[in-house]
Amino acid sequence: AGGRYIKGDGDWQSNSGLSNSDLGNGIDGNPPQEPFEDDDLNQINSIQDWGADVGGPIVKDRLWIWANYGEQNIELIAAGGAPDDTDLETYGAKLNAQIVAANSATLFYNYGDKLKFGRGAGATREPDTTWNQTGPTDIYKIEDTHIFGSSFFLTGMWSQVGGGFELTPQGGDPGPAIRLSPDFIWQQNYWHHTTDRPSEQYKLDGNYFFNTGTLSHELKFGAGYREASVSATSSFSAHQYWAEPWGLLAMASDTYAETYAEYTSAYLQDTMTFGNMTINAGLRYDEQTGGVEDAFTEGVPGFENILPDQTVLGSPADFTWEDISPRLGLTYALGEDRSTLLRASYARFAEQLRTGYTGLHSTAGGYRYVYYYDFQDTNGDGTIQVDEINGGPDNYAYTNGFDSGTGGTLNQSSNNFSAPITDEIILGVEHALMPELVIGFNVTIRNRSDMVEVDRLVDDGTGTDYGFGGAGYRPEQRSDFECTPVNVTLPNGTVNTIQECGLRSGISDSNNYDLYRNGAREQDYLGWTLTFNKRLSNRWMLRGNFSMADWEWNSPESVRQDPNIYKSGANIDGGTVLQASGGSGKAEIYLSPGWSYSITGMYQIAPDKAWGFNVSAALNGREGYYLPYDFNAGTLPGVVGRNQRLLASDKADDFQLDDSHMMDLRVEKEVNISDFALTFGVEVFNALNDGTVLQRRGQLNTASADYVTEVTSPRVFRGSVRFSFN
Repeated sequence: AGGRYIKGDGDWQSNSGLSNSDLGNGIDGNPPQEPFEDDDLNQINSIQDWGADVGGPIVKDRLWIWANYGEQNIELIAAGGAPDDTDLETYGAKLNAQIVAANSATLFYNYGDKLKFGRGAGATREPDTTWNQTGPTDIYKIEDTHIFGSSFFLTGMWSQVGGGFELTPQGGDPGPAIRLSPDFIWQQNYWHHTTDRPSEQYKLDGNYFFNTGTLSHELKFGAGYREASVSATSSFSAHQYWAEPWGLLAMASDTYAETYAEYTSAYLQDTMTFGNMTINAGLRYDEQTGGVEDAFTEGVPGFENILPDQTVLGSPADFTWEDISPRLGLTYALGEDRSTLLRASYARFAEQLRTGYTGLHSTAGGYRYVYYYDFQDTNGDGTIQVDEINGGPDNYAYTNGFDSGTGGTLNQSSNNFSAPITDEIILGVEHALMPELVIGFNVTIRNRSDMVEVDRLVDDGTGTDYGFGGAGYRPEQRSDFECTPVNVTLPNGTVNTIQECGLRSGISDSNNYDLYRNGAREQDYLGWTLTFNKRLSNRWMLRGNFSMADWEWNSPESVRQDPNIYKSGANIDGGTVLQASGGSGKAEIYLSPGWSYSITGMYQIAPDKAWGFNVSAALNGREGYYLPYDFNAGTLPGVVGRNQRLLASDKADDFQLDDSHMMDLRVEKEVNISDFALTFGVEVFNALNDGTVLQRRGQLNTASADYVTEVTSPRVFRGSVRFSFN
């Protein structure tokens, strides 16, 4: 049994290591960024973490139990000074039973709740537009293993996860309408969202051992079924948001949708060993499908003619993903002492089907928008009433997400829509320089193909039936676009010319219909990792790794129909693959390949003395992430009001944040009293007080372009105590 209490406090925190030279200089005549006050920089205000666990036998050699409970209270300050607080509560229990000599079972339960106050806080969100988050998750699992003999056993498992959460805007629900300021800052309010995401899984796995001559086999096989669903309700306060950069009012209905996905799988793998050679060979089969359930959403009062009540009948997806994936691995031990291992493996992976794809053919999952340009906030309350729209509700510019005539959608998938595929080769060598010191080197080669592409279905005005569900509708083509050159000033002072491209006159996509298909673009990855591991001996241990990676797009010009170059640079042939992060206030971080390292070590000082203690350190570093600056093209030729964030430079990796190096230190002392032990610890995070910039405002046509929005949290001290007893 044991427990812990850990505390960190803002009073134990240093001032930020951010240099004023890192602040934004101002672009296109905008003022430079003002130095931060200490309270306006993102930082840790307080951390408290405590918990306990206990376990032991209930019936000797038959029944054991383990249980735990823990709480974490984390108070942060986001850039700009807004609070971002999180409370985490977790408890669980596990019961192990030896039912008979050949059969054992496990029962497991875990509860986790996350309460967040100020989710989304950051430089582009005022406090009223942050969320309060609630939502517990329950996990149940039952597992049983039966041994049929010395060479055969089976394990069956059932589990259920009841995930879900709710996001409530701090601006109130209902409350004032959402407003996007001319500087692209969300104000007044934000949307409300509730989601339930349960899943249920059944699995059966088996192992069978046998020999064929001098060849020993371990046969692994199994099958499984899992169903996951996502039900979600979303709503805008006052059913609207006001986008001031374009003088645009969007009226939106509430949304409700329940999509589901079903996953069936089976696998067979044989591990063969003879002499110094081990071979793993196997096949995996996957079938993935899903659909949508019945859904009802209310219309918008005063706009019933264009946004009426909507009932959507459930239906299965019009596609099924089926894949057979091979796996092959070889391991060879060199020398009599087998101190050197050579490894090679090949594997194919089919991407997991998203529930968003299973509901793409339904209008239930997305907002139904109606856009207006001719309106005014006569009474100044920040919300547009029906009588403040000139010409009334029917005087709209266009709709989005549904057909204003039928209320339906033409979203669809291609006839041969299938799972994206990843093929991976790993080559490695591992050598023991001495029994406690092992070094290794691995190379990974990876190709991702059959990636999902989303083409707009446009109306060319001819009335021709192209087979896409509506007269005149077909996938977009390069000839549908016309482009206008625009000069953009970059943060380094240079002026770059980009092309803003929109649909030409006579081509329309006003209902935002899409075709989902597998495209010709691919991703190619090449990376290597050097590792070392010195196990604990002679009072010290040390482990670490150093990695390099290159990840590029293979995107031939011939496959691009939309000529726009978007923020991520995903349609630039040979461009670096960037992955946008998610989460509270982290939407403008683009994870990118490059070098990284991690070294951790521990030294025991006088372990044979009563006053002895341990010291440890961790040093982590990585190459700075790329920063793709963008220009928000709100109004393009032929596409009025379309929100396109276009890449402002020639390549997504033209600009880069600084490299990051972080050192953490810890001192701990264990005190033993009979069967009771106390471990006291003092830790220093970011011991060198590194102030590396982690985020900048990447949208250039704003007054705050290139401003620093997040830095590495300043140096902070933390104290802890852990106790255990037998």
